[in-house]
Amino acid sequence: MNGTLKGLRIITNLSCNMVCKFCYQKDKSGKILSPHTLLKELVPYKANTFEYCTIMGGESTLLGYKLGEYIEIGSVMSNNNARLTTNGALLNKELMLYYKQCGLSGLNISIATLQQYNETTGSKLSIDELLEILKQAKEIFPNLRINIALCKENMDGEITQLLRYFIGVLGLNVTICEDIHETYSLIHTTKLMESELIEDTGNGLLFFKHLPSGKKFGYYHHADNYKNTDLIISPLGTFVAWDKFCEAIGYNNEN
Repeated sequence: MNGTLKGLRIITNLSCNMVCKFCYQKDKSGKILSPHTLLKELVPYKANTFEYCTIMGGESTLLGYKLGEYIEIGSVMSNNNARLTTNGALLNKELMLYYKQCGLSGLNISIATLQQYNETTGSKLSIDELLEILKQAKEIFPNLRINIALCKENMDGEITQLLRYFIGVLGLNVTICEDIHETYSLIHTTKLMESELIEDTGNGLLFFKHLPSGKKFGYYHHADNYKNTDLIISPLGTFVAWDKFCEAIGYNNEN
């Protein structure tokens, strides 16, 4: 293995097709991680070295079918356990099937709000179009996960409805994510989540039981989420600590 490193995180590019008000990322330039650079950085590691691989941007789907090459590399390095984190706006059935063929094992779609979706993200998608993408995504990737970033747009109470809808109605996996500065947190005030803590993994990932549905969901607590567990390969260099990558990319403190 590779010491304490468990995961591989591939940051394919820094640009994005949305302008989410809560985004931590300041640098949204056109920088792209080339597959050649990715392979070069992985030379010291054998196939299947990592327990998992997360592919993300910016917005990785801006690369279209070229993203397949990154997926293939990530899948080989993680024993076929590569997931893509995306805002989902550019996904369609044909593209998702191609990504799956390239070795993608799972999909994480980031949705922080439905009530204020367009105002918060700048997306041109309607809610109905977004939900249709979720429907298609679940058919292709049954382990589809929704990432909910805590932000002022959902902390007024919508987080309760989001959990009830995504977990209870749609039957999807959910992970709540605190921002890098822990600006918003529900760790000590779980009322909005209607949940109780059932497990602390010790790596910043907590698990809660959603009481209305009886189902489990994840919660990333960033105050304890900077242990050197992932190899992060990005257009700005290679890191082994998420906070160091965030320092390099710059913090957006406007929200």
